[in-house]
Amino acid sequence: MERRVWTWFWYLQSKVLRGEVYEALEGLAWLRTNVLFPLLAASRGTTISGARRVEGLLSDLSDAFSRTSTRVDRAEAMDAIRASASVYTTLADPLLGERGIEPASDARSSVGAALEAGLAWHPPR
Repeated sequence: MERRVWTWFWYLQSKVLRGEVYEALEGLAWLRTNVLFPLLAASRGTTISGARRVEGLLSDLSDAFSRTSTRVDRAEAMDAIRASASVYTTLADPLLGERGIEPASDARSSVGAALEAGLAWHPPR
């Protein structure tokens, strides 16, 4: 999952850059349900099914998770993707460390730089 999630963030950003904001928002919802919520549950020592009752697990991450959803706006969608990446690293890093899994440093660096550039990102020449 660690290597794949950065590809998903990249893919979602490409959707926003092409003006496919609804598609990007659908992808963010999928990512929340299938990656972020299960990571949240794992970090709390429990399991969940989708988004059902996830609010009970949020506590200190409630504000962070709220920024992973937005209205249909390119700039706000980019902010939501960046917020999702931040939530991912907050939740995943301790779990990766516990399991002895190395973070995908190259992917994190490349995709992180692209996400930081946001709507201004262009492929290197």
